[in-house]
Amino acid sequence: MMKTLRLRVGWGLEGRTHACGRRPPSGTPSRTTWPNATTRPRSSLNNNNNKNKHDTPRYRLVLYGKKECEACVVLTRKVKALLDRSKFIPNSELYLCELVEKDIMEEIKWQWLYGASVPEVACVMVAGTDDGDGEDEEEVLLPRISHRETTDQIGKHLERALRDLGSAS
Repeated sequence: MMKTLRLRVGWGLEGRTHACGRRPPSGTPSRTTWPNATTRPRSSLNNNNNKNKHDTPRYRLVLYGKKECEACVVLTRKVKALLDRSKFIPNSELYLCELVEKDIMEEIKWQWLYGASVPEVACVMVAGTDDGDGEDEEEVLLPRISHRETTDQIGKHLERALRDLGSAS
């Protein structure tokens, strides 16, 4: 004979039991006393009037690679995932970064510089806004990042390198 289980949602009124048959611990607020979503204060992150304290330096990550290179494709995918994830973490160094992919086969200079060591990641600190006038600071090659590392490890390497780059300038 099967015994039917009667489920109760929430803790609600005094004297009721939880779905597992136990009472809630004393001092625990019931779900009926929780504030409504409209009474909660708005988060300062959702306020567009607040400026982030890290708005001044803006980084452009330049990834040099080849189209048919598997290591380049993997590293590009992981860096894109990091930058997408950093949109939700405003205190991250990667929050104000953008990724620019460059194929080294497009220019002879890039082939000569990076031909044997792709993928390479470089960083450009952009002063203010990019007007397209070419007044960006010099490109700095970041320490070598292995495409075999996890996304979190790559993120830690990039944040450390950007933090060092920001403190040096």
